[in-house]
Amino acid sequence: MLYNLNIMEKINQILENILNANPIQNYLLALIFFIIIILLINFIKTTLLKKIENLTEHTANKIDDILIPTITNISNYFYYLLALYISTKILILPSSIDKLLSGLLFFFLIYETIIITKNIFHLWMLKKIEKKNTKSAVTVYGAIEKFFGFFLWVMAIFFLLSHYGVNINALVTGFGIGGIAIAFAFKSILQDIFAYFSIVLDQPIKEGDYIKTGELKGTVKSIGIKSTRLKAVEGKEIIIPNDKITSGKLENYGDATYRRVSVTIGVAYDTPIPKLKKIKTKLKNIVESFEKTKFMRCHLKTLADSALEFELIYNITNRNYITYMDTNESINLQILQYFKRAKIEIPYPTQTIYTRK
Repeated sequence: MLYNLNIMEKINQILENILNANPIQNYLLALIFFIIIILLINFIKTTLLKKIENLTEHTANKIDDILIPTITNISNYFYYLLALYISTKILILPSSIDKLLSGLLFFFLIYETIIITKNIFHLWMLKKIEKKNTKSAVTVYGAIEKFFGFFLWVMAIFFLLSHYGVNINALVTGFGIGGIAIAFAFKSILQDIFAYFSIVLDQPIKEGDYIKTGELKGTVKSIGIKSTRLKAVEGKEIIIPNDKITSGKLENYGDATYRRVSVTIGVAYDTPIPKLKKIKTKLKNIVESFEKTKFMRCHLKTLADSALEFELIYNITNRNYITYMDTNESINLQILQYFKRAKIEIPYPTQTIYTRK
């Protein structure tokens, strides 16, 4: 019995010995705390979060579908460092070591926060891409996601530098002046790039659309970061800066299911009234004789200076430009043939001048 007491006393003496300002028993307690914290974290990751993940698979909310796997995939180094930091709080450590541990923990905390934020932003981007469902949308949203990730890392670097005592104000001032100089130097390029994002996000045009902007018109061949290329009817390629498309008037025939034709036809004033009354019906019959046309209206619209002007409006239910031109040409030829058979004159613009002697 006495022998056992002596052993216990010796053990207590060893535990109470001071090692680097800490009793040895405190080191043992720190080790026990470290092991307990690691086991607790592993239980949460492998058991609790797995159960939560199984439950969230049946929910309509998609946020939890990204949050749970993201938390589960947090680096083990972060968990080990967190456990080490918490367990060593019962020890008296040199200030340099304490700062090193807190600095490393802060670094990993910022890193994991960025990863979680990027994953959530990636999910939001995927939803946007699914709605647009175009190749150009995939490209631009990928660019936005990369820019967002770059922005996060830049902010994280500034935050870390500030935490470690670096004067951020001087750095920001220097970057600000440089940024202004760069912005002025590349003003036109930046305008076209922002216009590109506007085109892809808002989608006023897309590849394959037939558009007209100003005096330029053609089929959209490709939408680049700086310019858009059109294929004109004549076969030539037209290159337009993106800024010109978003800032000017734009006519897009891409989603149109038909092409509308408006024709003004002048006939002579001496045309008999019975013939004038038949013109409307005859023009309607000519238009309706073609398969890909739809008659809209025809009226004697204007008593002009040198002619009675009829306005004929019809739709060609085909977006192809060649089909449109061929149909329009055939209708015009039939109208001319009808006027010739009916002896209806299409007068030249004339002006009669009366003079006094």
